[in-house]
Amino acid sequence: MTTPIASMSHSDVVLVGTGIMSATLAVFLKELDPSLKIEIYEVLGSEAQESSNAWNNAAPAMRRSAS
Repeated sequence: MTTPIASMSHSDVVLVGTGIMSATLAVFLKELDPSLKIEIYEVLGSEAQESSNAWNNAAPAMRRSAS
């Protein structure tokens, strides 16, 4: 697990997780207000590992049939 480095500056928006929803929200917010300072934190090793992984989005019935 990665230890986050505390930011010493002010952030207007802090997003937790780098999945598709946080990435999309960050883009929308920047388009609405380019002056926003947005920070995004992720605990996993790289971006979009949890919510964007196809297996995590599989329907519960598909998971049961695979086991």
